[in-house]
Amino acid sequence: MYMRVKLERSVAVVGESGSGKSTIMSLLLRYYDTDEGDVLLDGLRLKEVKPESIRSNIAVVSQEPVLFTGTIADNIIYGLEHYKHYKGSNVPLPHLFVRKQASTAISSSSAPPPSIQETYEFDTDALDKEIVRVAKEANAHDFIVQFPQKYNTFVGMQMPFLFLCEGGLNLSGGQKQRIAIARALIKNPKILLLDEATSALDAAGEALVSDALRKSMKGRTTIVIAHRLSTIRECDWIAVLKNGKIVEQGTHEELIADDKTYYSELVRRQLQA
Repeated sequence: MYMRVKLERSVAVVGESGSGKSTIMSLLLRYYDTDEGDVLLDGLRLKEVKPESIRSNIAVVSQEPVLFTGTIADNIIYGLEHYKHYKGSNVPLPHLFVRKQASTAISSSSAPPPSIQETYEFDTDALDKEIVRVAKEANAHDFIVQFPQKYNTFVGMQMPFLFLCEGGLNLSGGQKQRIAIARALIKNPKILLLDEATSALDAAGEALVSDALRKSMKGRTTIVIAHRLSTIRECDWIAVLKNGKIVEQGTHEELIADDKTYYSELVRRQLQA
């Protein structure tokens, strides 16, 4: 298998169930490594890069979004929590944090200057603005502000032992998916992985989520696993998998022009369903 994804381009990976689409996602996230061959990111072998370093640059939007117990705002900023304990001068997304400096040693006339350990905490005002910005980009802001508590609306478990709402309080599948997209965007990932992100939605929900995904993909390297034609057509390039191998690659227009391609067959099946 050979597939190359160009910087800031979108690639759709299509194929029947069991063809290997999800395996590609798992390899990129280093859930496991290849037995043979290599997966490269910016020329680096993923096997030689720490998983946490890889995953800090990747955001995933999956078919079934998970909302954690807490407010909508809590869920959106969830991906930033580990940055609060970041040490060093090159903290990611510096506009969302303020630096705290603490001396870690007591200096004396004969001792070198004390070392400085830099830790960070959220800049509340900047973070609130960023939450709204990514929610608007994800087409989530308009429905969020309809709740009485707006971004402070609780989802997940509320009033422990008395009330449990699985996945979210009064949220449709499309609404939960748009919050998940906002959560992916706030960490400003270099790579966006979309795993059947619209397949569980009805037509109305799909339209809003698809529009949010289109905006999210602009200027960002994106790999899309999808079977819905409306999602696939939005991508710059399509890789077609069959039995664990890439059998065809090209744009939608190039692949659909030849009615003998496997891709054309997959499209016909979907249109006839």
